[in-house]
Amino acid sequence: MFQAEQTQGQVTHEMREFATEGIAMFEKLLNMADTPIAGRLARDGVEFYSNLVSVLGDGFEIEFQFHASRIFGQAKLEAGPKRKGRFQKREHFDRFMELCFDEQMDYFDSKYF
Repeated sequence: MFQAEQTQGQVTHEMREFATEGIAMFEKLLNMADTPIAGRLARDGVEFYSNLVSVLGDGFEIEFQFHASRIFGQAKLEAGPKRKGRFQKREHFDRFMELCFDEQMDYFDSKYF
């Protein structure tokens, strides 16, 4: 992002290399996301990943929101977090959605539910 400011938005070869490397790192994070910290990092890092995908001019953008409840009629869309991102691959999006769903469902698996 700093380099984009310096080049008035022109994407350089170096920026494309950094973006490719960063996307590969995010993909590794998605694959490790069964651990709580990696899942949290992936959810929190989607904005940075989205910027990397944009640098390459790739992907598709999607915005979504959902909320889960085990009590009939109690799920409220507005209660769930809004998520937005640009995804390079369908597989990245599918894995990210799985993480977001798991985040909602983890509450029901707690010993206090």
